[in-house]
Amino acid sequence: MKKPEIYNQSSILHDEHGKPYINVNLAGQKVNLPMQLVKTNSAELLLAWVDAKREEITTYGALALSELLDEVNPSIVISPFSSKSIPMATQAVGDWNSRHNRDVPLFVLYGGKDEKIVKSQIGSDGFYLNYNPVTSTQQAKYIGLSQHLAHIIQKELSYGNKVAILDDVYGTGATVNAVRKIIALAVQHKIKDSQLPVLVVSRELEGEYEEQKIDSVLASIIIPIIRVISE
Repeated sequence: MKKPEIYNQSSILHDEHGKPYINVNLAGQKVNLPMQLVKTNSAELLLAWVDAKREEITTYGALALSELLDEVNPSIVISPFSSKSIPMATQAVGDWNSRHNRDVPLFVLYGGKDEKIVKSQIGSDGFYLNYNPVTSTQQAKYIGLSQHLAHIIQKELSYGNKVAILDDVYGTGATVNAVRKIIALAVQHKIKDSQLPVLVVSRELEGEYEEQKIDSVLASIIIPIIRVISE
């Protein structure tokens, strides 16, 4: 299995204006990720910002995800709703299908901050729940899954196939865990993590990376979380 590129606090550089960044390798291409301050409910964190709105991040991030898809060979791919990362997921699955002459579908879950809109999208027999991503200090987000997609997922899992969850960043795991939870709710039985592998461009980690740790989250790069201590 392909090992991720690991970056830590010592990898942080500074530009001519003194602003911190990390130079990372994405699918063989060098990209600078600026460090940005993110406020959560419990702390202020300094994170390397994987901005999927940047064209180079979308392009190279998609290639990195496509390489990770080689590791799991899924029958379908699921992505949480995110206007900034959907193009990356679409490009990644398209590239992987093209390389392997496959036609694996990508399904984007419903989502947003408006509970009523999400409920109207999934229909009366759909499934939804709320969660708080790390960057949301006030308002919860909602994620929804239709009954139609639930049947598709259940069928693939019953065959022993893998359903890959694709996202740009894995931080606290709040978004990915919400996806896993709603899939389990929809199919109404416990699912092995190995059947729901998570593929991300970047995994944010506080502390040292433990190579032996197995949790079915595959990342192209590992970047540090720096906890800001106020004086």
